[in-house]
Amino acid sequence: MTEKKEKDIVTSSDSQTVKATDMTNLKELVNELHKNKITPPRDNFKYWSTNLPTVKGDPIRGKVTGKTEEEVYQKLAKFYGIHIIDENATIEDMFYAWQNVKLEDGAITQQGFERCEADFKKFYVRTGWNNRKVKKMTPQEWKYYIENSVRGKTGGNRLTEKQKNRLLGCTTPIINQAFADGLITYTYSTVHDILTLTNKSCAKSPKKDDVYLPDEMDKIINYCEKQLDPKASCIRLIRITGMRVGEAVSIMRDDIDLDAMKVHVHKTEIKTNNGTSVADRTKTEAGDRTIKVKDCYKPFLGELCIASPSGSYVFINKKKNKQGKNGRIGTQAIRRYLKEVCNAVGVPYKGVHAIRKYYESQMKKNGVPDEIRKRQLGHKDISTTEKYYDRNLYSEQETAKYLNDCVGI
Repeated sequence: MTEKKEKDIVTSSDSQTVKATDMTNLKELVNELHKNKITPPRDNFKYWSTNLPTVKGDPIRGKVTGKTEEEVYQKLAKFYGIHIIDENATIEDMFYAWQNVKLEDGAITQQGFERCEADFKKFYVRTGWNNRKVKKMTPQEWKYYIENSVRGKTGGNRLTEKQKNRLLGCTTPIINQAFADGLITYTYSTVHDILTLTNKSCAKSPKKDDVYLPDEMDKIINYCEKQLDPKASCIRLIRITGMRVGEAVSIMRDDIDLDAMKVHVHKTEIKTNNGTSVADRTKTEAGDRTIKVKDCYKPFLGELCIASPSGSYVFINKKKNKQGKNGRIGTQAIRRYLKEVCNAVGVPYKGVHAIRKYYESQMKKNGVPDEIRKRQLGHKDISTTEKYYDRNLYSEQETAKYLNDCVGI
């Protein structure tokens, strides 16, 4: 490649990058990597086509087709990881261009990508801003969109501080990717500098009355212990392990080590376009863990093992589905059931996650070391545990006792 042509290539990451309009450079980059012949339309086949390279051990050969030769080259460029810069790229194009690079580089996990994608759909797709052309966007337009979104003037109610940070979190890479591609001449810092957001812009976060008190938890568990419903057993398991509800409904018989009194958490329920399914991963890397369970709960874990054959999910619906099978109980079923339990025992419903917070708060209250607490919950850092899970479980009587015994106040 000549020196002049190299100057026409824009570098936005470690991968090769080329403008969509520069078909000469694009073809040269693809031809350096793709050795199979690109065939023009012939006989009754109306498309250009080429075979993808075979993968060792995989006898199936992939094929790329297109109405034009240029279309085939563009598809091949994406296959070989060549980043194509499109002058007419939209905000959505920029979002996925950035995320795909980060996925390939291992900078974000699949779970991280899915969370970012959910935020993008909420803040941009629902408001229709995803189809705006990035090249025509000015810093003032970004400012207008962000401020109005936070204040609830674009697509709903005012955002909380956490939601605002998520909006900014998925906006930053979009602008920076567009800058790296040469579509705009400003970075996100320019937009941030002209924002006039204040603390009053955001809605107040809900009060942290999101953990069951000890007497409330006792009522819930006492009720569940008398039920034969597997959903009641699932709530009891969350209570003694601190699992996320998506992890609990994904537990299989072989994940329980009754001799060692441990439960291996390595799967979780995820949302898909067709509903829900179980993914062979946890919410975070640290979430893949083995939870130690108190020895006194051995009879309960034994009951779960007896009721579940090897290779099956622990919590299965009693009623068979249309296919005549007992399907896995999902997270929504557990949430609905816990609401019913709370109504039955006269306890305010605070969500299934409040049980996990109760579990952590009890560990903290009883002096369990930080290292054990974060490992049991599947956190990478104890600061996450303390910031989002620690709650005050001391009753008024306990508070009074500690204060009365305290010297010097």
